[in-house]
Amino acid sequence: MKQLLCGLILAAMTGAASAAWERVGAADDGMVVYADPATIQTAGDSVKMHALLDYKTAEKDATGKPYLSAKLLQEYDCKAERGRTRYFSFHDGQMGAGKLVYSEMRAEAEWRPANRAIIGETLWKFACAKK
Repeated sequence: MKQLLCGLILAAMTGAASAAWERVGAADDGMVVYADPATIQTAGDSVKMHALLDYKTAEKDATGKPYLSAKLLQEYDCKAERGRTRYFSFHDGQMGAGKLVYSEMRAEAEWRPANRAIIGETLWKFACAKK
């Protein structure tokens, strides 16, 4: 079952590579935050959505490998104002292109307050407004 879920999420993320990303914010360091409104799925107060972080300069993963973008599968509880990352992948190219540097599925990711970081709050507001 876990392998099936992994496969479905990876297939969805692959499809997101050609997504119509909508710019939803930017950070002072030049990183741009995108969301794909076509991927929004709702169930009650819960919303899932694909997002993308595009960096101006390379970031490094835990092993020191550089990457220029990150694709995310986010889940939000709009009523409780919290969110979590269910899947993420780092890519060595802009806008999720290039080689995959690292990926991780987080089936049991911890919920965190949506306003914990500007990026999280921006994506939470976007997803929950589209609900």
